[in-house]
Order: sequence, then structure tokens, then C-alpha cells
Amino acid sequence: MVSSSRKYGVFRCKACGRLNLAKTGQKFKTCPYCGVKNRLSGRAFLAYASTPNEALKAVKKLKAGKA
Repeated sequence: MVSSSRKYGVFRCKACGRLNLAKTGQKFKTCPYCGVKNRLSGRAFLAYASTPNEALKAVKKLKAGKA
């Protein structure tokens, strides 16, 4: 179970590999870049955050190779 302070997760799209944000309780998320519907249940998130702003910062760090 995900802690209530970790409301957002960062994951890679299974089709295009781009980083995406999703609420941790979501079952599916459509990639805004390629349109593929990603199943989130059982998927390992690359980073977690409690706010969307923190999640965006995590994406920037992952893109820069710092996370």
C-alpha cells in the first residue's frame, strides 16, 4: 500500500518510453505523447511525490540522470 503522502508516481510509457505522471491509485493512464493506454497496477514507479509540482521536479531529475 502506498503512503498517503505519496499521491503521485512517475513511470515510463510502455510504448514510447517517455516519462509520465499518474495518481498512485489509478489503474490506467493514457500517454499524452503517443496515446497508448498504460496499465499501472503492478507497475513499479520510478519516483513518488506528494504534490504534482514535486512530481514534475522528479521528472526533471530523472531526465537529467540525477535520480
